[in-house]
Amino acid sequence: MNHEFKMTYRFILALAISSVTAGCLTAASLIGDQAGADAITDDLLKERAAQNLGVSARAVKITNRVEKGVETRFNATVGGKTHACYVTSGYSLLSGRDVSDAICGRGAKATGAKKGNQSCNDLLRAAGKCD
Repeated sequence: MNHEFKMTYRFILALAISSVTAGCLTAASLIGDQAGADAITDDLLKERAAQNLGVSARAVKITNRVEKGVETRFNATVGGKTHACYVTSGYSLLSGRDVSDAICGRGAKATGAKKGNQSCNDLLRAAGKCD
């Protein structure tokens, strides 16, 4: 009886391991399929940048897009002003691809810095270092 118990235990353990492995492979396959379907599109980047910049998505042109890991960097041009922006993304089995709001710097023509200070940004301006 002891031998039968060990054999049954081993069989159940092997069955559990193979079931978990099959489940993980299926989930990985679904993630791979969904990742392509949920890719970050230029339209999504326009929407996120427009929200940050306070304009319509139709007014935004996306250029110089670079994806690296979970971060997508891009330029958003509105009315001749180019803003450096980025979003981050992740993937969840429950909700699919999640993309953050865009974080955008001010456009080259909208820095508000003195002529000699081209490196002024929002953080320096808030600290009063641009004047």
